[in-house]
Amino acid sequence: MTRVGLFLPLVAEAVIMAFSTPVVAEGLPVAPPARQDPVRFHDEVKPILAANCTACHNMKVREGGLSMESLDLMRTGGDSGPAVVAGKPAESSLFLRAAHRQEDFMPPAENSVGAKNLSPEHLGLLERWIAEGATELSVAAKPIEWRSVPRGTGGVLAVAMSGDGRLTAAARGGRVEIFDTLSGRPVAALVDSGLNASAPDVAHADIVSAAAFSPAEDLLATGSFRTIKLWKRAAVAKVADLPNTVGATLLATDQSRKCVVIGLSDGRLAITDTTAADPTAVVRVFGMAGQPVTAVALTPDGTIVYAVGKDNIVTAWRLADGVAIGRLVRPAEVRSIGIANGGTHLVTAEADNAVRVWQLPLAQPTGDPAATKPIKEIAGAPAPVVGLVEMPSMSGHVLGGCGDGVVRLWKLETGDVVRQFPHGGAVTAIAVAPDGSRLASVGTVPGVKLWNTAEGVLVTHSSGDFRIADRLAKKDGDISVLKQDVEHAKAEVTAAEKAKTAAADEAKKVGEALAAAEKTFKEKEEAAKAAKAARDEADKRSAMAASAGPAEAAADLAAKAQEAMKAQMAADEAAANARTAIERAKRNGDFATAEVKRADEAVPARQAALAAAAAHLTSAEAERNTIDGERNVFIRPFTSVAFMPDGVTFAAIDPTGAVFVYGAQDGQPRSAFQAAAQATAVVGTVNDRIVVAGGAANAAAFDTSERWNLVRTIGGEKTPPAAEDDPSGPPVDAVLAVAFSPDGNLLASGSGRPSRSGEIKLWKVSDGALVRSLVQPHSDTVVTLAFSRDGKRLASGGTDRFAKVHVVADGGFERSFEGHTGHVLAVTWQAHGRRLVTGGADNVVKVWTVDSGEQQRTIQGPGREVTGVRFVGEGDEIVAASGDATVRVFNVASGATIRQLAGAGDFVQALAGNGPTVVAGGQDGRLRIWNVANPNPLHAVEPAPAR
Repeated sequence: MTRVGLFLPLVAEAVIMAFSTPVVAEGLPVAPPARQDPVRFHDEVKPILAANCTACHNMKVREGGLSMESLDLMRTGGDSGPAVVAGKPAESSLFLRAAHRQEDFMPPAENSVGAKNLSPEHLGLLERWIAEGATELSVAAKPIEWRSVPRGTGGVLAVAMSGDGRLTAAARGGRVEIFDTLSGRPVAALVDSGLNASAPDVAHADIVSAAAFSPAEDLLATGSFRTIKLWKRAAVAKVADLPNTVGATLLATDQSRKCVVIGLSDGRLAITDTTAADPTAVVRVFGMAGQPVTAVALTPDGTIVYAVGKDNIVTAWRLADGVAIGRLVRPAEVRSIGIANGGTHLVTAEADNAVRVWQLPLAQPTGDPAATKPIKEIAGAPAPVVGLVEMPSMSGHVLGGCGDGVVRLWKLETGDVVRQFPHGGAVTAIAVAPDGSRLASVGTVPGVKLWNTAEGVLVTHSSGDFRIADRLAKKDGDISVLKQDVEHAKAEVTAAEKAKTAAADEAKKVGEALAAAEKTFKEKEEAAKAAKAARDEADKRSAMAASAGPAEAAADLAAKAQEAMKAQMAADEAAANARTAIERAKRNGDFATAEVKRADEAVPARQAALAAAAAHLTSAEAERNTIDGERNVFIRPFTSVAFMPDGVTFAAIDPTGAVFVYGAQDGQPRSAFQAAAQATAVVGTVNDRIVVAGGAANAAAFDTSERWNLVRTIGGEKTPPAAEDDPSGPPVDAVLAVAFSPDGNLLASGSGRPSRSGEIKLWKVSDGALVRSLVQPHSDTVVTLAFSRDGKRLASGGTDRFAKVHVVADGGFERSFEGHTGHVLAVTWQAHGRRLVTGGADNVVKVWTVDSGEQQRTIQGPGREVTGVRFVGEGDEIVAASGDATVRVFNVASGATIRQLAGAGDFVQALAGNGPTVVAGGQDGRLRIWNVANPNPLHAVEPAPAR
């Protein structure tokens, strides 16, 4: 080989090397990690890439053909080859470009995603990881060691309201409290006893970021890091039967509620000492067998009990030893007795309707009881008096229920009637709150009446079983929606019929146009034939004249031939246009025929939909009538009533042994339970328990306190982070949304890895098993979920700026709603399911048509992120919460602002509600509750104090 021949390959090799060798720059500083343990890809490298690289190099964008969402994709590389070469950082374009040692530098100096150059430490980790083999090595993950958020600190990140609106849950940090919605009073706290002992009063080790009540209101789901917990509301529990109390006729407690006295049908008394180790045990039965006990009264200090029976003898018994220490004999029936003036006087209501006051102590049993005289006699009660009780806040003033339907407040010193409470029917029992602010009365009028004693006005009258009333209200809501469905179906039928008529009219017009086009074509075709014949004749004459005729004649005939040619061309063009018109008319005819067919098919389909909607409405109305009939059966008089010792609630019982608990201030129902059926049902309260007695059964004590127990944990705070999104595993990262299906069988959870993927999983409520994991529901974190009212569809919103709807039955994708320019933070369905409303970090509320995905309108107004949206009942009004410290009511049909609810106070982070009641949680840690018809909050609940 010559020198020239040898030189040429060398030149070619140099050129190739020049183009294949990367351009190396000085680059950024690199700080290798000072440690021996291997670098972990998922825990250390991947977060760096997610923060600075994957926004431009992912499965959707793939700049340079490269996706960096997984190690395999980085090994495959992009247009420039593999991004990572195992064991060789100097040959890995990912490291070289990130370290600015190879053009093009990454990230670019000017980028739209906020990516920044990697720090020396991050570059050191990246280089070391590649040098170690660029593997997915992950050391054994250790359980997370959590530190609890101090009590009383942090904002309310999650709120939930029960379906009946009576309970509200609020999460601050890892603590979850349950509140009575109507009063704003905390009634329970969720506690996971298995967590760190340093935080014994928390529900989760991490911050609780989601909460939801089940439709049955007996389950509450809470979500935190990789964890969902299900809490079950404890049913009212019978604490114990009280032995030797068969045939109880009445109950009484002292002012301190330390003991309960049970009057028995055989004339004896049973005493329960609530200070004993077993507060439900009957510690003493004493007295003389005889006539049934008809009334009892205890001294304020709980040392002496006065009892009277059918024998009209009032006996004073010392509770310490059951010894009779005094006696009063009356000539006629004593219907009620009470203690007044700090225990110095006995008050009796007798058969002559008079109220008498007696000095205590009573005469000794061995003395002459007939010689005792009353120190005051109050006459004039028009009917028998029952339930004598001293007004707690007014010493020397006694309340008594009368058979004429009035509860009277007497001043014993003067005998004057200070105030009257018109119950409306014969009063059979009364009770007064410990502070004297409320009076409850029962009698022949069904239900219980609650009175404001200071003003003498009725607070509320509750009757019947409120649980049936709740069912009735829900059915009324269903009927309201079904009526909307019927009206919508009617409109659809009308539209279909109009479309059918329009299609028929259009088909007729198209047919006429086709006939006209065919006629025109025939005419134009004949004209074209005639023009051709004329041209042929003119050409023939012109040719003959050109060969044999005079020049002038030949020129004239040639001109005529030219004119004939133009005429033929025009006629041919007209015929062609006419032919095109026929083809167009035929296509229009085919389209019109198809439209007629579609319209013909649509009408019966819409009519069938209308008939189905009407049938559903008829069925629902029939169900409502059935429920209404059940409600009427339960509208019956109560037999007894008693306030709880704390004065927060009171209980009433009907003859069937059904016990109902009401709020002492508002009289609204709180809970109910069925005690054993009683022949003569009476109710009393002691400590936090309700005692029920009467008839052939022993008396029994029931615990009615609000208690919630952890029944299931999905995932768990001790579960280490997963290496990859596991479709069959626990939720990834923080659970930001939970929602129960309307039937309560499924629980949906929303989470995801920020900037990487969104996750929606459906769990079986009964056992916590995973039903399905939706396939790539969002490309970024899912932050809000809502089931449609019929439970068939699930709406979601994510930080990828999309709202989406999936089919619950198979998890299939149905529709996207695109239009927000910021995260979709809230989503809610209108009851009829045809409209979806979303709230976003772009400070707007958007209203969508579900079936088409079209945007109906954008509602402006909030000054910051819209963090929550919720429909108010079944109508067009929604409540929207915003980070600008406002909660507003909008009409989605018009976009109008109805009102702004006052007092939000700070950045509103969470919103929940039921019907007209709405609750919001703020960054300031306060919980605020409104009725949307009133701009002023019902309650503003402060954070729990630090301990």
